Amino acid sequence: MGVSGLWGLIEPTGKQVDPARLCGKVVAVDVSIWLHQSIRGMRTQQGEMVQNAHLLTVFSRVCTLLALQIKPVFVFDGVAPSLKTQTLALRRKRREHGQDEIKRAQQKLLENHIRKHVLKDGSAPVPIPVLPRTSAGGDPDADLFRLPKHSRTPSAAAAAAA
Repeated sequence: MGVSGLWGLIEPTGKQVDPARLCGKVVAVDVSIWLHQSIRGMRTQQGEMVQNAHLLTVFSRVCTLLALQIKPVFVFDGVAPSLKTQTLALRRKRREHGQDEIKRAQQKLLENHIRKHVLKDGSAPVPIPVLPRTSAGGDPDADLFRLPKHSRTPSAAAAAAA
Protein backbone atom coordinates (compact mmCIF):
# COMPACT_ATOMS: atom_id res chain seq x y z
CA MET A 1 0.00 0.00 0.00
CA GLY A 2 1.09 3.57 -0.47
CA VAL A 3 3.95 4.91 -2.52
CA SER A 4 6.93 2.61 -2.72
CA GLY A 5 10.11 4.25 -1.39
CA LEU A 6 8.29 7.32 -0.03
CA TRP A 7 9.92 7.20 3.40
CA GLY A 8 13.37 7.01 1.83
CA LEU A 9 12.62 10.21 -0.10
CA ILE A 10 11.36 12.23 2.85
CA GLU A 11 13.73 10.83 5.49
CA PRO A 12 16.37 13.57 5.10
CA THR A 13 13.81 16.32 5.78
CA GLY A 14 11.33 14.47 7.96
CA LYS A 15 11.55 14.48 11.73
CA GLN A 16 9.39 13.18 14.55
CA VAL A 17 7.38 15.79 16.37
CA ASP A 18 5.96 15.56 19.87
CA PRO A 19 2.18 15.87 19.41
CA ALA A 20 2.01 18.33 22.33
CA ARG A 21 3.98 20.81 20.16
CA LEU A 22 1.09 20.81 17.68
CA CYS A 23 -1.28 22.35 20.24
CA GLY A 24 -3.64 24.83 18.56
CA LYS A 25 -2.62 23.75 15.04
CA VAL A 26 -4.64 22.18 12.23
CA VAL A 27 -3.33 18.75 11.19
CA ALA A 28 -4.27 16.70 8.13
CA VAL A 29 -5.09 13.08 9.00
CA ASP A 30 -4.99 10.24 6.46
CA VAL A 31 -8.09 8.33 7.56
CA SER A 32 -7.44 5.36 5.26
CA ILE A 33 -4.23 4.44 7.13
CA TRP A 34 -6.05 4.68 10.47
CA LEU A 35 -8.75 2.33 9.20
CA HIS A 36 -6.19 -0.05 7.71
CA GLN A 37 -4.20 -0.12 10.97
CA SER A 38 -7.29 -0.76 13.07
CA ILE A 39 -8.61 -3.59 10.92
CA ARG A 40 -5.21 -5.27 10.64
CA GLY A 41 -3.96 -4.57 14.13
CA MET A 42 -6.80 -4.81 16.63
CA ARG A 43 -7.19 -8.46 17.58
CA THR A 44 -8.40 -10.33 20.63
CA GLN A 45 -6.07 -12.65 22.55
CA GLN A 46 -7.50 -15.47 20.41
CA GLY A 47 -6.48 -13.61 17.23
CA GLU A 48 -10.00 -12.68 16.16
CA MET A 49 -10.88 -9.21 14.89
CA VAL A 50 -12.24 -6.82 17.48
CA GLN A 51 -15.82 -5.86 16.66
CA ASN A 52 -16.05 -2.23 15.46
CA ALA A 53 -12.25 -1.86 15.64
CA HIS A 54 -12.32 0.92 13.04
CA LEU A 55 -14.75 2.97 15.12
CA LEU A 56 -12.82 2.44 18.33
CA THR A 57 -9.53 3.46 16.70
CA VAL A 58 -10.86 6.59 15.01
CA PHE A 59 -12.77 7.66 18.13
CA SER A 60 -9.83 7.22 20.51
CA ARG A 61 -7.38 8.96 18.18
CA VAL A 62 -9.72 11.88 17.56
CA CYS A 63 -10.25 12.22 21.32
CA THR A 64 -6.48 12.26 21.82
CA LEU A 65 -6.02 14.96 19.19
CA LEU A 66 -8.83 17.07 20.62
CA ALA A 67 -7.46 16.66 24.16
CA LEU A 68 -4.16 18.09 22.87
CA GLN A 69 -6.15 20.94 21.26
CA ILE A 70 -5.15 19.75 17.78
CA LYS A 71 -7.77 20.34 15.08
CA PRO A 72 -7.90 17.34 12.74
CA VAL A 73 -8.82 17.68 9.06
CA PHE A 74 -9.64 14.27 7.64
CA VAL A 75 -8.28 13.34 4.23
CA PHE A 76 -9.78 10.45 2.30
CA ASP A 77 -8.35 8.69 -0.72
CA GLY A 78 -9.40 10.13 -4.03
CA VAL A 79 -8.72 8.75 -7.48
CA ALA A 80 -5.49 6.76 -7.61
CA PRO A 81 -2.60 8.57 -9.30
CA SER A 82 -1.54 7.41 -12.75
CA LEU A 83 1.73 6.09 -11.27
CA LYS A 84 -0.29 3.54 -9.32
CA THR A 85 -2.36 2.26 -12.27
CA GLN A 86 -0.04 -0.66 -12.96
CA THR A 87 0.05 -1.68 -9.29
CA LEU A 88 -3.75 -1.59 -9.06
CA ALA A 89 -4.10 -3.66 -12.23
CA LEU A 90 -1.69 -6.26 -10.81
CA ARG A 91 -3.68 -6.42 -7.54
CA ARG A 92 -6.96 -6.80 -9.43
CA LYS A 93 -5.47 -9.59 -11.55
CA ARG A 94 -4.20 -11.42 -8.44
CA ARG A 95 -7.57 -11.05 -6.73
CA GLU A 96 -9.44 -12.38 -9.80
CA HIS A 97 -6.98 -15.27 -10.09
CA GLY A 98 -7.63 -16.07 -6.42
CA GLN A 99 -11.38 -16.10 -7.03
CA ASP A 100 -10.87 -18.45 -9.98
CA GLU A 101 -8.79 -20.75 -7.77
CA ILE A 102 -11.54 -20.77 -5.14
CA LYS A 103 -14.18 -21.65 -7.76
CA ARG A 104 -11.99 -24.49 -9.10
CA ALA A 105 -11.44 -25.83 -5.57
CA GLN A 106 -15.18 -25.68 -4.83
CA GLN A 107 -15.95 -27.52 -8.05
CA LYS A 108 -13.36 -30.18 -7.24
CA LEU A 109 -14.77 -30.66 -3.73
CA LEU A 110 -18.28 -31.01 -5.12
CA GLU A 111 -17.17 -33.55 -7.72
CA ASN A 112 -15.30 -35.56 -5.08
CA HIS A 113 -18.33 -35.50 -2.80
CA ILE A 114 -20.56 -36.73 -5.63
CA ARG A 115 -18.14 -39.49 -6.55
CA LYS A 116 -17.72 -40.61 -2.94
CA HIS A 117 -21.33 -40.52 -1.75
CA VAL A 118 -23.77 -40.47 -4.64
CA LEU A 119 -22.08 -42.78 -7.11
CA LYS A 120 -20.74 -45.19 -4.49
CA ASP A 121 -22.47 -48.28 -5.94
CA GLY A 122 -22.36 -47.45 -9.62
CA SER A 123 -25.35 -45.25 -10.42
CA ALA A 124 -27.52 -46.10 -7.39
CA PRO A 125 -27.91 -43.13 -5.06
CA VAL A 126 -26.99 -43.59 -1.43
CA PRO A 127 -30.01 -43.07 0.88
CA ILE A 128 -29.83 -39.96 3.02
CA PRO A 129 -29.80 -40.93 6.69
CA VAL A 130 -32.66 -39.61 8.79
CA LEU A 131 -31.85 -38.38 12.29
CA PRO A 132 -33.69 -40.28 14.99
CA ARG A 133 -36.32 -38.22 16.75
CA THR A 134 -35.97 -40.07 20.04
CA SER A 135 -34.32 -38.62 23.10
CA ALA A 136 -31.28 -40.07 24.75
CA GLY A 137 -33.53 -41.74 27.36
CA GLY A 138 -35.09 -43.96 24.71
CA ASP A 139 -38.61 -42.49 24.81
CA PRO A 140 -39.76 -42.78 21.15
CA ASP A 141 -42.44 -40.12 21.66
CA ALA A 142 -39.97 -37.53 22.96
CA ASP A 143 -38.57 -35.16 20.38
CA LEU A 144 -34.79 -34.90 20.50
CA PHE A 145 -34.93 -31.16 19.95
CA ARG A 146 -37.75 -30.32 22.37
CA LEU A 147 -36.80 -28.77 25.69
CA PRO A 148 -37.78 -30.79 28.76
CA LYS A 149 -40.73 -29.47 30.76
CA HIS A 150 -39.85 -28.47 34.31
CA SER A 151 -42.65 -27.37 36.58
CA ARG A 152 -40.50 -26.28 39.49
CA THR A 153 -42.00 -23.38 41.34
CA PRO A 154 -39.92 -21.40 43.83
CA SER A 155 -41.66 -23.14 46.75
CA ALA A 156 -41.05 -26.59 45.20
CA ALA A 157 -37.38 -25.71 44.64
CA ALA A 158 -37.05 -24.66 48.30
CA ALA A 159 -38.72 -27.87 49.47
CA ALA A 160 -36.41 -29.98 47.26
CA ALA A 161 -33.35 -28.19 48.66
CA ALA A 162 -34.42 -28.78 52.29
